[in-house]
Amino acid sequence: MCKKILLPIFITLIGLVACASPAPTPNPPRQEQNFAFTFEFGSCNNDILDTFNGTFTKDMIVEPDVTIPFQLSNSQLTIIFQKMSEISFFDYPDVFFIPTREGETVGIVTPAMQYRITVRNGDLTRSLSWLDEIIDPTTPKAENLRALFRLIMDMIQESPEYKNLPVPKAGCA
Repeated sequence: MCKKILLPIFITLIGLVACASPAPTPNPPRQEQNFAFTFEFGSCNNDILDTFNGTFTKDMIVEPDVTIPFQLSNSQLTIIFQKMSEISFFDYPDVFFIPTREGETVGIVTPAMQYRITVRNGDLTRSLSWLDEIIDPTTPKAENLRALFRLIMDMIQESPEYKNLPVPKAGCA
């Protein structure tokens, strides 16, 4: 008699737990041979690193963009992949934002950094965009994304190819 009562309760509980927990996108366990990404970033201009095609495009604002051949090394790509794995990048939403509560004081920066990244690893493709305008409050997920994006931008900006690019003749306010 007890088994007849407990079994339906147990099955119902398992069903409720399974329905309440959405399945996360699996974080890839390893870097695949075809790991590549495009990364757009900027506050009033958008520079683009495209590791699919091996190019970097610098937005010259009022002049035509400049595109050059640009390759990250295998070790740099591995470091980026490891950072993505560390922060569970593949579990982030397509559009990221820092949640705020109504009436909460929020610190905003203008112009704000805008990021777009599309990553391919094996059969998995992940795209994310973020207008990073909220500086206070922040979240661990936001800080992790900033660290990932800063890592990539530092690799770009420290390269001789980037340093040899012309400086835009205009800026933004």
